[in-house]
Amino acid sequence: ALKANIADVPRGAEIIVNTDEFTKRPMAKVGYETSPLEDGSLSAYNIHPVPLTTLTVEALKDFGLSRKEAERSKNMFALGLLSWMYHRPTEGTENFLRQKFAKKPDIAEANIVAFRAGWNFGETTEDFAVSYEVAPATKAFPTGTYRNISGNLALSYGLIAAAQQADLPLYLGSYPITPASDILHELSRHKNFGVRTFQAEDEIAGIGA
Repeated sequence: ALKANIADVPRGAEIIVNTDEFTKRPMAKVGYETSPLEDGSLSAYNIHPVPLTTLTVEALKDFGLSRKEAERSKNMFALGLLSWMYHRPTEGTENFLRQKFAKKPDIAEANIVAFRAGWNFGETTEDFAVSYEVAPATKAFPTGTYRNISGNLALSYGLIAAAQQADLPLYLGSYPITPASDILHELSRHKNFGVRTFQAEDEIAGIGA
């Protein structure tokens, strides 16, 4: 994950690295000849080496899980650490885990313990000198009803609104291709606004549509 995504990470960013993954065999699989944690290639970032897997397995040692089973909760350990780092409340996450694994309470409890272990690690370690706080949205926006909206969805609604305002029919003929497919799919749901769509079988047909 580090090698695949490092190009998209801005200089000066905080990177939490699971040091348990930086052994000879895993590094060879992704093409690392030397450890990026030691060769200086990550000097532009604030690196936090954390043995996530080892700490997770240790936190769950009383659950009678195999190492492989315990390792599955390492993401919860990381989430707990990030929750501490960003001063996020933990009750919502724990309630979510109990609901998600309602039929498997042992799995729910193991994930909660790993989550709390990550939070406690952040609280006690000296490696994280800086933490952050994300203010609730209510401080930035007035109380009301909001929704998440993607660019494609916003564009679709804008096209419909423009057609309604201009009192004109709306037609889109195109070949579905990522990332524009969502526009065609969304417009096809709004025939009640006089929207017509045509899904062409290839690019050439799309041009002629």
